[in-house]
Amino acid sequence: LTIAIGRVIDDSIVVLENIYRHLAEGEPTLAAIVNGAREVSIAIVGATATTCAVFLPLGLVGGLIGELFLPFALAVVVALLASLAVAVTVIPVLARLLLGGRVRVQPERRAGDTRLGRAYT
Repeated sequence: LTIAIGRVIDDSIVVLENIYRHLAEGEPTLAAIVNGAREVSIAIVGATATTCAVFLPLGLVGGLIGELFLPFALAVVVALLASLAVAVTVIPVLARLLLGGRVRVQPERRAGDTRLGRAYT
Protein backbone atom coordinates (compact mmCIF):
# COMPACT_ATOMS: atom_id res chain seq x y z
CA LEU A 1 0.00 0.00 0.00
CA THR A 2 2.93 2.34 0.54
CA ILE A 3 3.86 2.03 -3.12
CA ALA A 4 0.27 2.80 -4.11
CA ILE A 5 0.20 5.94 -1.95
CA GLY A 6 3.37 7.25 -3.60
CA ARG A 7 2.05 6.52 -7.07
CA VAL A 8 -1.33 8.08 -6.31
CA ILE A 9 0.16 11.51 -5.69
CA ASP A 10 2.89 11.12 -8.32
CA ASP A 11 0.55 11.40 -11.31
CA SER A 12 -0.95 14.66 -10.08
CA ILE A 13 2.43 16.15 -9.24
CA VAL A 14 3.78 15.41 -12.71
CA VAL A 15 0.80 17.06 -14.41
CA LEU A 16 0.87 20.07 -12.09
CA GLU A 17 4.62 20.65 -12.50
CA ASN A 18 4.36 20.51 -16.28
CA ILE A 19 1.46 22.97 -16.30
CA TYR A 20 3.42 25.28 -14.01
CA ARG A 21 6.44 25.10 -16.34
CA HIS A 22 4.31 26.13 -19.31
CA LEU A 23 2.81 29.01 -17.32
CA ALA A 24 6.28 30.14 -16.19
CA GLU A 25 7.44 30.17 -19.81
CA GLY A 26 4.73 32.74 -20.56
CA GLU A 27 2.08 30.71 -22.36
CA PRO A 28 -1.53 31.83 -21.97
CA THR A 29 -3.30 30.04 -19.13
CA LEU A 30 -5.62 27.80 -21.14
CA ALA A 31 -2.93 26.84 -23.66
CA ALA A 32 -0.47 26.08 -20.84
CA ILE A 33 -2.96 23.80 -19.11
CA VAL A 34 -3.92 21.93 -22.27
CA ASN A 35 -0.33 21.56 -23.48
CA GLY A 36 1.02 20.70 -20.03
CA ALA A 37 -1.55 17.97 -19.41
CA ARG A 38 -1.31 16.61 -22.95
CA GLU A 39 2.50 16.31 -22.91
CA VAL A 40 2.62 14.01 -19.90
CA SER A 41 -0.65 12.11 -20.30
CA ILE A 42 0.85 9.23 -22.29
CA ALA A 43 3.69 8.83 -19.80
CA ILE A 44 1.27 8.83 -16.87
CA VAL A 45 -1.02 6.28 -18.52
CA GLY A 46 1.98 4.06 -19.27
CA ALA A 47 3.33 4.26 -15.73
CA THR A 48 -0.07 3.56 -14.22
CA ALA A 49 -0.75 0.66 -16.58
CA THR A 50 2.63 -0.84 -15.76
CA THR A 51 2.04 -0.63 -12.03
CA CYS A 52 -1.45 -2.09 -12.41
CA ALA A 53 -0.02 -4.92 -14.51
CA VAL A 54 2.34 -5.72 -11.63
CA PHE A 55 -0.25 -5.72 -8.86
CA LEU A 56 -3.30 -7.20 -10.60
CA PRO A 57 -1.83 -10.72 -11.00
CA LEU A 58 -1.46 -10.91 -7.22
CA GLY A 59 -5.21 -11.39 -7.07
CA LEU A 60 -5.12 -14.16 -9.64
CA VAL A 61 -3.01 -16.49 -7.49
CA GLY A 62 -5.04 -19.52 -6.46
CA GLY A 63 -5.78 -20.96 -3.07
CA LEU A 64 -5.56 -19.32 0.32
CA ILE A 65 -2.82 -16.93 -0.81
CA GLY A 66 -5.04 -15.71 -3.64
CA GLU A 67 -7.91 -15.05 -1.24
CA LEU A 68 -5.56 -13.08 0.96
CA PHE A 69 -4.03 -10.97 -1.83
CA LEU A 70 -7.16 -10.36 -3.94
CA PRO A 71 -8.50 -7.43 -1.86
CA PHE A 72 -5.01 -5.92 -1.69
CA ALA A 73 -4.49 -6.16 -5.44
CA LEU A 74 -7.91 -4.72 -6.22
CA ALA A 75 -7.42 -1.85 -3.76
CA VAL A 76 -4.10 -0.88 -5.32
CA VAL A 77 -5.39 -1.11 -8.90
CA VAL A 78 -8.56 0.87 -8.16
CA ALA A 79 -6.55 3.54 -6.29
CA LEU A 80 -4.12 3.88 -9.21
CA LEU A 81 -6.88 4.14 -11.80
CA ALA A 82 -8.70 6.74 -9.70
CA SER A 83 -5.44 8.66 -9.37
CA LEU A 84 -5.00 8.62 -13.14
CA ALA A 85 -8.52 9.92 -13.65
CA VAL A 86 -7.96 12.73 -11.14
CA ALA A 87 -4.59 13.66 -12.64
CA VAL A 88 -5.93 14.13 -16.17
CA THR A 89 -9.28 15.72 -15.27
CA VAL A 90 -9.38 17.42 -11.87
CA ILE A 91 -5.80 18.70 -11.63
CA PRO A 92 -5.96 20.77 -14.86
CA VAL A 93 -9.23 22.34 -13.68
CA LEU A 94 -7.74 23.14 -10.27
CA ALA A 95 -4.63 24.55 -11.96
CA ARG A 96 -6.86 26.89 -13.97
CA LEU A 97 -8.67 28.05 -10.84
CA LEU A 98 -5.67 28.32 -8.52
CA LEU A 99 -2.71 29.12 -10.78
CA GLY A 100 -4.28 31.11 -13.60
CA GLY A 101 -2.62 34.53 -13.71
CA ARG A 102 -0.59 33.97 -10.54
CA VAL A 103 2.61 32.49 -11.99
CA ARG A 104 5.46 34.89 -12.70
CA VAL A 105 7.03 34.53 -16.10
CA GLN A 106 10.67 33.53 -15.78
CA PRO A 107 13.12 35.55 -17.86
CA GLU A 108 15.07 33.53 -20.36
CA ARG A 109 18.36 32.21 -19.06
CA ARG A 110 21.44 32.03 -21.19
CA ALA A 111 24.10 29.38 -20.90
CA GLY A 112 26.64 31.83 -19.43
CA ASP A 113 24.38 33.24 -16.70
CA THR A 114 25.21 32.27 -13.13
CA ARG A 115 24.58 33.77 -9.73
CA LEU A 116 28.09 35.14 -9.59
CA GLY A 117 27.76 36.84 -12.95
CA ARG A 118 30.35 34.78 -14.75
CA ALA A 119 30.33 31.57 -16.67
CA TYR A 120 32.04 28.41 -15.53
CA THR A 121 33.48 26.63 -18.50
